[in-house]
Amino acid sequence: MKRRDWTMVLVGLACGIGWSVAAAAGAAESSWHSLIEEHGAPAWRGWKSEGFPAGWQVERGVLSKETNAEDLVTTQEYGNFELELEWKIGKGGNSGIFYRATREYDHVYWSGPEYQLLDDEFAPDGRNRLTAAASDFALYGSPRGW
Repeated sequence: MKRRDWTMVLVGLACGIGWSVAAAAGAAESSWHSLIEEHGAPAWRGWKSEGFPAGWQVERGVLSKETNAEDLVTTQEYGNFELELEWKIGKGGNSGIFYRATREYDHVYWSGPEYQLLDDEFAPDGRNRLTAAASDFALYGSPRGW
C-alpha cells in the first residue's frame, strides 16, 4: 500500500493559534514540535507562494491576521499526527483548518476535510452542528457547547 503524506493548511484565519504536532499517537513527549515560534513561523508558507505571506504575524507565540491574507500551508508533510491548538476568532468570524489535504487541485477544500473555526453565536453556519465550530465541516457535527 502506498503511504501518502499530507499537508496541513490554515485558511482565512482571523484568530490567534498556538500549534504543536506529534509524530504519532503514543509518541514520546519529546517528539512534539511546535509549528509556531515566539516571533516567527518558519514551519509555514503561503498556499501559492514559497514564503510567509504578508498579512500574517506572530507575536509571543500567537499566529494571527486581521485582514485578508493568503492561506497558509505547512512546509513539511506529516503522516500520522496529533494537532493541538488553542484558538479564538472575532465576532462573526468564519475560518478553518484543512488537514490531510493535497495541492493537486486549485482549491484546498476539494482535497481535505476542514476543522471549523467559527463564532457560532454570530455566524450563520453556527446554527447547524454540521457546520458549527469544532465540526468536521459538513461531515461530522460538533456537540453543542463543546
